[in-house]
Amino acid sequence: MLKLMILASTEDLDFMLAARYVEREYSRTRNKIIQKFNEFNLDGTYASKTPEEWVDDALQQINVGKTPDFPFYYSEMIERGSYIPSTSPRLGVYGVYRPEAYLDDTFTTPTWTIRGHDGSQYIMFGDATSIRTTDPDECNDSRDAAYLQYENEIYESIPASYKTENVPDFNWQEFFPGKFRETDYTWDEVTQISQPMFERWIAQNGADYRTNNTWSPEDRFT
Repeated sequence: MLKLMILASTEDLDFMLAARYVEREYSRTRNKIIQKFNEFNLDGTYASKTPEEWVDDALQQINVGKTPDFPFYYSEMIERGSYIPSTSPRLGVYGVYRPEAYLDDTFTTPTWTIRGHDGSQYIMFGDATSIRTTDPDECNDSRDAAYLQYENEIYESIPASYKTENVPDFNWQEFFPGKFRETDYTWDEVTQISQPMFERWIAQNGADYRTNNTWSPEDRFT
């Protein structure tokens, strides 16, 4: 109870504010890295560089001028000093995925995708020599190879104890009820807690969740 009282006593110790801040900063950092990969792709001097060099150069360029006093220096994502904000899998509070490039046949049209360490999906620019691979060298577009390398390096920096089949200490399935799963919370309670987060996401992304003009009874993927 004392810990809860301390966390609720000041915004400086507000867990949800901190979590949202880190989430936003990770998205910004990831987007900057992807943008660098796009720039490198237009730079003829990068054609002969390895995926590892693309990642190293991207991190170096987006972190110019930063010092150990800057946020996220000690995040240990990839390595100390990468300034990449920690993700939930890195902290052991969400499941870890083995990054891989694969042909995702759950789309209406099968689409080449890279699954990240956090389960996120990145639509590839090209394809790969194997239907499913963890090797960046098998990606036929240098931007895809560099992104898979980036995800691999994050994955390798995650402690081995988190990269198991075990469920993390915080398991959302213990709180969210389902058709064949009962918890201490009702769907109304879960909705009440989740709705502000959903509405915040809607506002940030300018999404229209009320209009459904893509569904077709003839297409099971919709």
